[in-house]
Amino acid sequence: MQHRLQRGSLRQRRQGGVLKWFATYWENGQRKGKTLGTVSSLSKTQAQQQLDTLLAPINERNNTNHEAITFGRFVQHIALPIWERRWKESTKGTTTSRIQLHLIKELGDVELRALNRETLQTFLDEKGKTGMSAAVLKHLRWDLRMLCRIGVAEGLIERNPAELLYATGGTMHERHVMTKETLATVINTFGLRERLIIKLSGTSGMRPGEVYALKFDDETKEGFRITRRVYRGKINTPKSNLGVRLVAIGPSARKDLEEWKQLQQDVSPNAWIFPSENGKTPLSPSNHWRRHIRPVLIKIGLGNVSFQVLRRTCSSLLNDDGADPRTVSQQLGHSVDVDTNVYWKAAVQRQADAINTLDQAISQPTTLS
Repeated sequence: MQHRLQRGSLRQRRQGGVLKWFATYWENGQRKGKTLGTVSSLSKTQAQQQLDTLLAPINERNNTNHEAITFGRFVQHIALPIWERRWKESTKGTTTSRIQLHLIKELGDVELRALNRETLQTFLDEKGKTGMSAAVLKHLRWDLRMLCRIGVAEGLIERNPAELLYATGGTMHERHVMTKETLATVINTFGLRERLIIKLSGTSGMRPGEVYALKFDDETKEGFRITRRVYRGKINTPKSNLGVRLVAIGPSARKDLEEWKQLQQDVSPNAWIFPSENGKTPLSPSNHWRRHIRPVLIKIGLGNVSFQVLRRTCSSLLNDDGADPRTVSQQLGHSVDVDTNVYWKAAVQRQADAINTLDQAISQPTTLS
C-alpha cells in the first residue's frame, strides 16, 4: 500500500523587507525549510509547483519500501531531479532527451532492483547493432552508470549493475577536419567581422558561445579571458570549470580586432565585441552562422564546415605542428587544469607560441585547387 504523499506547507514570509514564499516539509525525520521566490514574481500555484517538484524524490524514496519502483519511475522522479541541478541548459536538453528516448522507452517498465549487468550489457549490445553512432552508445553507457550510482547512493539498490558495462559497435561517423590551406581559404573569403569570428574559433579554438559572449574588457595582452558564454540567448558561465581560462590569439586576429574596434560605436569595457542591432545583447551564434556565414561557405563548396569543424581543425593542426597536448587542452579548455599561477603563465606563453605558428600558416591568401 502506498503511503500518503507529503504536500508540505507554503506560506508568505518577509525577508530583508521583501515578501517571499517559504516552504516547510519533512525529510529523513527532520523538518526543513526553503525560500522559493518572491511573492511578486511567483503566484501561489507556481510556488506550489516548485514545492511539488522538490518533494517528488522525497515522496518516491518514502514509498519504495512499500512498493516496487520501476527504472522509469526512479529516473523521472528521483535521479533526474537530483542530477539536473548540476547541468547547464545545453547538457540538460541533450541528456534528458537521450535518456527519455532510449533508456526510459526500453527499460522504463523494468523493476529497478531487477536490473543486472547482463540485462544492461545485452541492451547496449543490441543498440550497437542498430546503426546508432558510437558516440551516443558510449553516452548511454555513461548514463546508465551514473543513474545506477544514484540508485546505490539513495539506498534503492545494493550494487551498481552498470559499473562494468562496455560499449562496442555503433557507427563511426567521419569527423571533418580542414587542412591549413582550406582554413586559410575560408578565413579570407569573409569580411572583417565574420573573418575575426572564424579566426577565434578556427585558429584559437574558442567555442561559438564563448566567441559571441566576449566583451572588450576580456581582452588582455595575451588574448582573451573566458569567463562567460551565450547559449540560446542566455548568458551564463562556461560549460565546465576548465572552460574558464585565458585563450591566446594570433597577430592577424589581433590586427582584425583593432580594425573592428575602429568601427564600433561603443568600445567601453562592458560592451559586447559582437553586439546585436540594439547593442544590449550579443549576436546569436546560431542565427549569425545561418544567415551570414553558412550561405557563403555553401557557395564555395564548403557547406560541411561548422563551428565544431573549426574548433576541431584548430586542435588537429596545433597537434600536427607539434604543440604540447597539455598546451592544446588548456587553449581549448577541455582537459587538464592548471594548479599554480607560475605554471599558468608558462602555459599561456606556450599557447601563444602555438597559436602564432598556426596563424602565420593561414595568413597568406590562398585558393582551393
